[in-house]
Amino acid sequence: MALKKWIFGLGVQFLLVTFVWGAPPEKGAKLSVPDILDASALKDGSDGKSSINPCDDFYQFSCGRWLGETEIPADKNNVMHQSTALIDQTDEQLHHLLLRLEKGDSALETKASKQLLDYYSSCMSYEKTTSAALSYLKSEMELINRVNQKSELTQLLARLQLNGTNVFFNFSSGQDLKDSSSVIGFLDQGGMGLPEPSYYFDHDAKSIETRKKYVDHISKMLQLAGQRKSDANTHAKIILDIEKSLASKAYSFDDRQDPAKVNHPISMEGLKKISPAIDWEGYFKALGAPKSNLNINEPDFFTHMNEVLEKSPIEDLKTYLTC
Repeated sequence: MALKKWIFGLGVQFLLVTFVWGAPPEKGAKLSVPDILDASALKDGSDGKSSINPCDDFYQFSCGRWLGETEIPADKNNVMHQSTALIDQTDEQLHHLLLRLEKGDSALETKASKQLLDYYSSCMSYEKTTSAALSYLKSEMELINRVNQKSELTQLLARLQLNGTNVFFNFSSGQDLKDSSSVIGFLDQGGMGLPEPSYYFDHDAKSIETRKKYVDHISKMLQLAGQRKSDANTHAKIILDIEKSLASKAYSFDDRQDPAKVNHPISMEGLKKISPAIDWEGYFKALGAPKSNLNINEPDFFTHMNEVLEKSPIEDLKTYLTC
């Protein structure tokens, strides 16, 4: 569901970048981005407040004042020292250029003009796009509801992943970890809504509260999709349980950054042995993926994922796929 929009959005972003690079520069356009070495970010005591010894904590010394004084605006979920200002100003430039194109500025005409304006118009036509999105969401939900056997899940997984929904695992392409001249397929852990496996298991007060809020969020999303509150609450807990089970064999962020820990070349036959619950040949065919060498980043995760697919009731798996 979300993937379809993401892929389309990525294509449009490419068009927009090409469009901006090819456009005449705006008069007086300036990017007010802080320097990398920004003295006002230092927690060095120059502001009359406490200081940090860089030998004790260089991170807090170099940007502690900025961290302490910067508030995240209501329209954002994070703020970065330099790139947020750059992104904001780029958005302003793109908006201004689109308005000029909409008014017929011939200096901005490109082969992609119609696509750009159609996309911009669809984003601005809230009522129209909301209705279309709800209709599309309903059709996707109906596809999930029509599944009666686990053998039908492979085609559904491929469809959902092509549409941007992160279910069970991820598949992408990239350079072979042992040969950068070769592009291969990577199978990677996925299907979890929380950032790290530890979020599902830590017992401190904040982690417990985070999981509670996460379940509440899932329930609200399911209610927006048309479920009754009681059903949505029950289904949200099922979804969390499946995600928690997947997380039990997932790699941590640090482990995933270690090439030696994620370098596991595998053949199609090997993949079938690790996770026979998925029709892998049918999956790759549904994706339209060309034949290539494969790497499975986390073999234990995929082995356990197979157990989840085999042991979980079909209705629970369908519930998981709805969110």
